[in-house]
Amino acid sequence: MRTEYQRRQDAKEYKSWLYCQQLSEDALYPLLENKDSSLRYTAARCLQQIGSDRILATAKLLCHDKNYRTREVACFILGQIKTAKSNVPDIMAFLDSCAANDITAIVRASAIIAMGHLFSNHYADKALWATLKNRCTQAADSPFVTVRHAVACALIYHADNSILPLLIRLLRDKHGEVRSWAGCAINGNGHDLPELHEIFREMLTDEHGGARFEAEMWFEEHSE
Repeated sequence: MRTEYQRRQDAKEYKSWLYCQQLSEDALYPLLENKDSSLRYTAARCLQQIGSDRILATAKLLCHDKNYRTREVACFILGQIKTAKSNVPDIMAFLDSCAANDITAIVRASAIIAMGHLFSNHYADKALWATLKNRCTQAADSPFVTVRHAVACALIYHADNSILPLLIRLLRDKHGEVRSWAGCAINGNGHDLPELHEIFREMLTDEHGGARFEAEMWFEEHSE
C-alpha cells in the first residue's frame, strides 16, 4: 500500500504532466531550470517524446550549464530521447564524457543511469555495451554513494557474466540502496553462482527493506 506521502507525490507528478502536456517545445525548455524537480523531469520527459535534432543539441548544450540540476536533467533527456539510431553512438560517447568529467557526483550519476537507459534500447550493440561496462567498472569504486547506486541501476538492463564480480562488490556495499539495486541487477539478469547463495542468505536479514526483498526474490528463483 502506498503511503500518504507517495500518494501526494503521485498527485503532484500527475498535475505536472497535465500542465506540461499543454506546452510547446519552446515553453518546456525554461522548466528544465525550475527548482521543482517534478516539473523539471516532467518537462524533460515531454521533450524526450517529442524528439528532434534541436532538442538533442539543446540537451547536449545544457550538459555544460552552470547549474548542476540542469546538467543532471539534461543527461536524463539524452538517455531516453526519441532519435535516429545513427545518433546513438555519439550520444553514448557524450554521456560517457559527462560521467567521467563532470565536477558534481549527482550529474555523473545521472549520466551513468542515462547510459544504461540508452543501452537498454540497443542491447545488441556490442560497442555500446563495451562503453557502458567500462564506465561502470571505472565508477564502481567511487567514494560517492550516488555514483555507485547509479552503476547498479545502469546494469539492470544487461549484465553479462564478466560484470558479475563488480555486482558482487556492490552487493556488499555499506549503503543499503546500492545493495538493493545490485540485487535487482543480478535478479534481472538471472545470475546464479555458489557465492551468491551465501551473499543473498545474509541479505535475507538486511536492514534495508529493498535489499531483503531482492534476496527473497532471488531465492524464489534459485534453490539452495
